[in-house]
Amino acid sequence: MSNTLTLSRLTLGAGWEGDEALKRSDEMTKIKGVKKALLWPYIGLILGMRLVSMGRTPILAAIPGHIIKDVPEIPFIIYCTLMFLSVVLSRFVALFKFLGSSEQLKR
Repeated sequence: MSNTLTLSRLTLGAGWEGDEALKRSDEMTKIKGVKKALLWPYIGLILGMRLVSMGRTPILAAIPGHIIKDVPEIPFIIYCTLMFLSVVLSRFVALFKFLGSSEQLKR
């Protein structure tokens, strides 16, 4: 509700009224330019994050017990690698959100 109120205040403050405001609002919600170019990579990053988070436990559970006892570094390295991958993917998602919002601010 707060965003709608803020948007209407911005629209009124910018001098947009009636049909002009509706046209501008419709124009702002269309996906084009940089946002359209980033859409599929963004969806891929989100899916990649989900796969890494869902796959971490089964991957670690699939390691045989004798390896865990004999060489405990292997599960630790696998766990750290998957955590690092998760963090990198989340940073890319944040970067894509920033790129999309900065494009919106340019208009």
